[in-house]
Amino acid sequence: MKTTNYQYQTPEALISFIAQENFKSTSYLFIQIFTGVCEVLFIENLLKLLTNHLPQAKIIGATTDGEIIQGKILEKQTVISFSDFNHTIITTYLTDFIENSYQTGIALMQQMENVKQAKLLITFSQGLTINGEEYVKGIQNQAPSLPIAGGLASDNAQFIATYVFTEKGIVKKGAVGALFFGKTLFINRYFNFSWEPIGQELTITKSIKNRVYTIDNMTAERIYTKYLGSQISNLLPATGIEFPLVIQKKGLTIARAVLNKYEDGSLLFAGNIAEGEKVRFAYGNVDAILEQAPICSTHISQAPVESIFIYSCMARKRLLSKDIEIELQPLSDLAPTIGFFTNGEFFHNQGQENELLNQTMTIVTLSESSTIQFPQLTSKIKPSIDKSLTVSALSHLISVTSTELHNLNEKLEFRVQQKTAQLSLLNKQLENRIEQKSLEIKAQYEKLHETEKQLIKNEKFASLGTLVAGIAHEINTPIGLSLTGITYLKDELKGLKKAHETEQMTEDLFQEFLYHSAKMMQSIHTSLDKTVILVKSFKQIAVDQSSDEYRTFNLAQYIDEILLSLHNMTRFIKHNMIVDIDKKIVLKSKPGALSQVITNLITNSLTHAFDESIENPEMIIKATQSNQILTLIFSDNGIGMNKEVKRQIFDPFFTTKRGSGGSGLGMNIIYNIITQSFKGTIEIESSLGKGAQFCIKIPI
Repeated sequence: MKTTNYQYQTPEALISFIAQENFKSTSYLFIQIFTGVCEVLFIENLLKLLTNHLPQAKIIGATTDGEIIQGKILEKQTVISFSDFNHTIITTYLTDFIENSYQTGIALMQQMENVKQAKLLITFSQGLTINGEEYVKGIQNQAPSLPIAGGLASDNAQFIATYVFTEKGIVKKGAVGALFFGKTLFINRYFNFSWEPIGQELTITKSIKNRVYTIDNMTAERIYTKYLGSQISNLLPATGIEFPLVIQKKGLTIARAVLNKYEDGSLLFAGNIAEGEKVRFAYGNVDAILEQAPICSTHISQAPVESIFIYSCMARKRLLSKDIEIELQPLSDLAPTIGFFTNGEFFHNQGQENELLNQTMTIVTLSESSTIQFPQLTSKIKPSIDKSLTVSALSHLISVTSTELHNLNEKLEFRVQQKTAQLSLLNKQLENRIEQKSLEIKAQYEKLHETEKQLIKNEKFASLGTLVAGIAHEINTPIGLSLTGITYLKDELKGLKKAHETEQMTEDLFQEFLYHSAKMMQSIHTSLDKTVILVKSFKQIAVDQSSDEYRTFNLAQYIDEILLSLHNMTRFIKHNMIVDIDKKIVLKSKPGALSQVITNLITNSLTHAFDESIENPEMIIKATQSNQILTLIFSDNGIGMNKEVKRQIFDPFFTTKRGSGGSGLGMNIIYNIITQSFKGTIEIESSLGKGAQFCIKIPI
């Protein structure tokens, strides 16, 4: 393969360059465009020019915070790399923002085919609202072992609009990718961080993914003001890229840079920072960055390399300015080098997860040859004395001071731990005594709780017992009639058989038998049909009362079934049971719980409301539905109740007929079902001599 890098000047000059390099004859041409001109029209015209003259080319690009070409940095310029491959096939893809950053990563990958055979994915995404960490996780969901490189687009630190694009078009909010296939393609990846933590540990106290609301219970913006000053916090997010928070993740120190500031004082970071996570501010250690440059280049030179792509954090450029070329120049001694400064860098460690990095220079090298060149490293750029020595001295001062403060903090923590241990010993005896008393109280409470549970269980079984009694009573008559009819048919058939055997059967006798048999069979059929209807109704009520499952049912029909199951109990007032319910009300709820409520209300009225003074006992059930609220009203014309009874009616174990079978749990069960199971309310209106009315409201 061969990569040729070009700094764009004019359309005419680019056309001349394309002709001069004879790119039109290239079958496998890959083009990267990195531009500091963040204008849609400019990018569209550039893409149009390239696709018209090189229709076979696969193109991918992004807007930047600075451009890298052959070890040099540019600003607000446009650089283009032309990579001519011999055997490598490249396919490009783009996607708009889909639901969230994670789904956007998945959407990009779902367009791709034969991903398992791919050697590399270079991907760029919009750099302001895309959560880079979630985005690379979405990619990993679809291709766990696929190496990735690239980063978040930038816009010269204006934080207004960034763009990514392919030969197919421009994406304003989504992502693009280029997938590489080639059996002879060698890929290697490297990174250099060299940002060091400073100051005390802080705790993230409120965050949602990459939006941090509070740190140590202060707004995130206020934390920046406290530790870095109002000048830095007022200029966020532009200044936040130079002062990231760092976290420890799987042995790596990873930075998280600020991308946006909100009016509520929260900050949006390039990647997730979870609640409870420990963070520290970090600063760029100039000495470490510059010392790593030749080491990194030497390491890269030990593998095949024909092209080098660099995706480096904008913070490194802003920290070192032109001196960043000290880090970049040695790489250009190895192979043609191009790249850009990002809002965040994508990286994949072999055998580990995709990561979003900040403050990091990431490097990917490509070669279609297995030959290692071992080039001579000749770059000897020296730092600008007036700036770098000062920055280096300050970096050293910060590093030493931070280390000393950290050691002092550890000593203080040790002394605090000693005092805490002493206090712990003093408190231990008191805790043991409290624990012993707590265990005793807990045991007594559990005993009372178990007793209450058993009583409630008994109350429910009593309801089922009433249901069983109702079943026995109601089906007794039709079953008895059926049995009588069958016995009659049996006797008639026996007589007919005898007449046949003694040759006394006549046509009139046979016709009479047929007539009476048909009448009796119709009677039996009618009785058994009634039995089937009763058993089916009782069965559904019994199942519902023993289950808390949701199902859809017609309210009026279900109330009728409940009343039918209670007919044995309510038969002496059967002509005064009034049901006024809209037959169109259909609920998806817990019919068993509703059955328990209706049964307990009726039982309560029968037990407590009616005595000899009530001439025409009457109970009324009404129901209406409005604005997603079911209003159920149950009333009776019984003796009513005084204020003291009303106040205690829903209390557990309260009853006015303790010696007459009342458990005191029926109304308490109703209250718990309505307020806990249905999340509704129940109110009572009653006075002596004026009956009682229960108004139940249930959200549906």
